[in-house]
Amino acid sequence: MRICTLVLGLAFSCLQVSAVMAAELTQSLKRINDSGEINLGYRKSEPPMSFVDESGNAKGYSMDLCEAVVAEVMKKLERTNLKINYVPVTATSRFEAIESSKIDILCGATTKTLSRSE
Repeated sequence: MRICTLVLGLAFSCLQVSAVMAAELTQSLKRINDSGEINLGYRKSEPPMSFVDESGNAKGYSMDLCEAVVAEVMKKLERTNLKINYVPVTATSRFEAIESSKIDILCGATTKTLSRSE
């Protein structure tokens, strides 16, 4: 049941990213296009969603999904490549990382709650 909830949360996150991509180039997309880099935030120890493998690489279902989103961003920007920077975040730092543009996409399950909406 927990996996199902996480997958649904990820799907919802993708829909939100898709809505952004459907619009004109946003400030974030312009910055990504100009720099040629995109920053993916992930949590180091949330298997199977996101974790660091024995080689030190970010892995997991969330990472696979975010990498698919990056492929769509590249299509939108008409680019053949973007450098992907994997940025570790914590449960407490993830929202600030988005707000400060330290990361462009948060790769993980995040729920929308009333307290977060306020």
